[in-house]
Amino acid sequence: MEKLESHTLKEAAWRTRLQQHAQSGKSMAAFCRDEAVSTASFHM
Repeated sequence: MEKLESHTLKEAAWRTRLQQHAQSGKSMAAFCRDEAVSTASFHM
């Protein structure tokens, strides 16, 4: 997989995750806990 393709897939995954957070109505901490991602990575 090319580096650009890998970056594009990761970006798409995070855009989806951010959209899911916005629609969840949960705090960032609760959403990250439920999704098993760190709050630090959520701010990248």
